[in-house]
Amino acid sequence: MTAELFENDVRPGGRYELVMRGNDGEYYLSGACEEIDPPKKVVMTWKWKTGEITSRVMIELSPEGTNTHLRLNHSGFAEASDAAAHNQGWTSSLNELERYLAS
Repeated sequence: MTAELFENDVRPGGRYELVMRGNDGEYYLSGACEEIDPPKKVVMTWKWKTGEITSRVMIELSPEGTNTHLRLNHSGFAEASDAAAHNQGWTSSLNELERYLAS
């Protein structure tokens, strides 16, 4: 998938909006930044355009020797299948980030 940001206001109360494009279509989502603590933590809401549930994403970064440890928690799903699908998407995205940073 690829992603395109339409809006990205990274500050508490700031909003973001993006589209993810894949072989099976386009997926629009938006949310708001709840907490920004550079360079340690970002907390934001997450809502698909076609969905009713607003979930919450927390990303924490911490030094680990010469590396950085990333902890991601995405919570607030109504169904276990939604949590599993998002887990698969985040895992794929983070694997791509790891490959990019290693190159």
